[in-house]
Amino acid sequence: MNEYIKYMDEFPSIPSDLIPTIEQITNSQYFGNHESVEKLRHPFAIKYYSTRKVNQSLKEWLLENFKFDFVAMFIIFNANMDPHKDLRNYTYNYIIDTGGDNIHTNVFSGEVGRKKVEKWHEVRGEASNNAASELTLLESVCLESMRWHYLRTDLNHSVTGDHVRPRVILSVIPVSAMMSNNKVATDWFIEHWQKDNW
Repeated sequence: MNEYIKYMDEFPSIPSDLIPTIEQITNSQYFGNHESVEKLRHPFAIKYYSTRKVNQSLKEWLLENFKFDFVAMFIIFNANMDPHKDLRNYTYNYIIDTGGDNIHTNVFSGEVGRKKVEKWHEVRGEASNNAASELTLLESVCLESMRWHYLRTDLNHSVTGDHVRPRVILSVIPVSAMMSNNKVATDWFIEHWQKDNW
């Protein structure tokens, strides 16, 4: 592992009794479904991933153990993700369920040459595979569950492998890693994360 993906074993492991079951996470309230945020997403995106609020007891534990400003959420991936960049420079993730036995997180250099599309699913499939072939793979790691890792998300990255069930992660995003060019979404996430009552 290197500067793109690395385990953060200096971070404390989350006590198991604070981690909800996959069913509880799946059935919990969406995080980021406010109109001003949702309209920034492709309308088809929810088929591939969605975000959920962190339960209060876990939120309190995170606030006690991470001494920097951050926003946290669960992310549920229903399928592999093709090369893309996030609206954040990096993130700290804690995989709850890998989604399969041989799922790899990949980071690339280079840009994906795609025309603007109207629907999320149009960037997937054959067109996306062709675009991926134009990128240079920097690192590919089969990440372990229940272990913190750092991921560069301002570079193109993807998830590949035999995805057989939802891949569920807890994502802790430092405020300093959020991109200023998406102020509407950034401000909304920070404001709603900081609210005492979920």
